[in-house]
Amino acid sequence: NGSGTVTVPKTVEFVGADGSVLKNTKLSLNIVKEGQAYDTAAQQMKAAIENEMPETLKNSSISYLEMNLTDEAGQTVTFKNGKMGVTLEYPAGTGKSGYSFAVLHLTENGLETLMPQLTDTGLYVEVSSFSPFAVVYQTVNEQPTVSEPTTEVLPTQTVHPSTEGSAATTSDAQTEDTGVVTAD
Repeated sequence: NGSGTVTVPKTVEFVGADGSVLKNTKLSLNIVKEGQAYDTAAQQMKAAIENEMPETLKNSSISYLEMNLTDEAGQTVTFKNGKMGVTLEYPAGTGKSGYSFAVLHLTENGLETLMPQLTDTGLYVEVSSFSPFAVVYQTVNEQPTVSEPTTEVLPTQTVHPSTEGSAATTSDAQTEDTGVVTAD
């Protein structure tokens, strides 16, 4: 089981298991990856994906998850009025760069595709309800080119500039060991 973080706008109202609006209650976001609730969610999501998944996502890897919100007593809480930000962990073996992601959310109206914001801690999406989710992802073939600017900054990507005409030029870096000892 994993965890995620929640960003809650002031306009969101939380409703307890008894139907009452909760005030000043500490809530926990639970991301369920096993057990009965997970199995049910994954089955619902698999059926929806077979029927509704966009063609562009057909060859993706899929990570299923069930999310719920609980109060201090462990009772499931729902919310209404607006959207809530949720950051989901990257699927195992993936990360911020080298992959493209989409988050599928099964709503009462069918499958909703959310394009997450990639953060250092995970995939940030805004949701209007909790129900079965799936993270779909695929490897991106990164081929850095100097001529085309990209709009996404990937800090872990190393760009190797052309060595044409500039190979002999170095700035403060010492390129060969001359046996010179420097004091610290």
